[in-house]
Amino acid sequence: MEKFLLNYVTRIQSSNLKFDFINIYDKDLAFNDTLIKKGCNVLNLNLPQRKKDPIRYNKILDDFFKKVSKEYDCIWFNLIDLINIDPVKKAKKYNFKRIIIHAHNSQIMDEKKTLKYINHFIQHNLNKMKIFKFATDFWACSANAAKFFFNDKELEKVKIIKNAINPIPFQYNLQKRKSIRNKLSLKDNFVIGNVGRLQHQKNQEFALDIFKEYLSINSNANLILVGQGENYKSLKRMAKELKIDKKVIFAGVQTNISAWYSAFDIFLFPSLFEGLSVASLEAQANGLPILANNSIMPKNSIINDNVELLSLKVPAKIWAQKLEEFRLDGNIRVGNKQVYNNFINSGYDINSASKKLEKYFLIY
Repeated sequence: MEKFLLNYVTRIQSSNLKFDFINIYDKDLAFNDTLIKKGCNVLNLNLPQRKKDPIRYNKILDDFFKKVSKEYDCIWFNLIDLINIDPVKKAKKYNFKRIIIHAHNSQIMDEKKTLKYINHFIQHNLNKMKIFKFATDFWACSANAAKFFFNDKELEKVKIIKNAINPIPFQYNLQKRKSIRNKLSLKDNFVIGNVGRLQHQKNQEFALDIFKEYLSINSNANLILVGQGENYKSLKRMAKELKIDKKVIFAGVQTNISAWYSAFDIFLFPSLFEGLSVASLEAQANGLPILANNSIMPKNSIINDNVELLSLKVPAKIWAQKLEEFRLDGNIRVGNKQVYNNFINSGYDINSASKKLEKYFLIY
């Protein structure tokens, strides 16, 4: 979501638009310094947890929204769920002229069947029934995200804002490929990659199961997981239990992500759910073949023709066989020129998409 905002806000050129950011946490926003360099102000709230200090929590929100409602024409809420809509209510209470709810996810983030998930699911759906009372505009990154956030009445008004990117920085680069593969002693191994936070939603456990099956087909292979998160230790432990730990590389967070895409031979994408994944777009910008869960990539987000979809209900062994089919096909990476044209034609090029979003802001 932070990447989405950075991609758009730093490219909108209109002198009639200025974007500032609200930070409710006690640490810097992602890309904080970049946003400030681009002329955005960051308004820091240091908001306490609602349960721990509800009186101070409400006072900070009231004081803040009472003040900024007089200074801003619009407030744009980029959300992954509707579990807590207190700030949205405050924006309405203090008469913000325009209140945009932008849906970026298609499911509750918590692991299903847990008490936390049940509580969040109930709260989200209760707020879903009344969000129309507070918002003026309804946006979403995909049709699935729109359905997750909004009822039928609001769905008629939803604008789909594509998670567009600039494909050029993610283009395939042979030198970068060689650099990373030499550094990791990957030689000519078949390299399966995944990029994303190490957590329940991204389903890296299934990626490990698939890779275990794949090694029985082709032992000259590696799995690289780029990212960090709360499941790091459990995933490391699982890799060891499956006796594949020497073949799995936990790369952590990387800043030169395009080089890692170039080092991969295929992008494995078994997430349980997504709003619309930026990582899947970055991988396509690199021309990488993709093997993905069939419920997380809407048809209009499939930009290249080397994307294959499978159900999570299909055993890991079948996923492994499909990976081998890709390898035997010669990895069929799409060339940089064709990729760029595909992004332009699909509307996922950030330069044209940002102009469209700019018009949405200037409607009022």
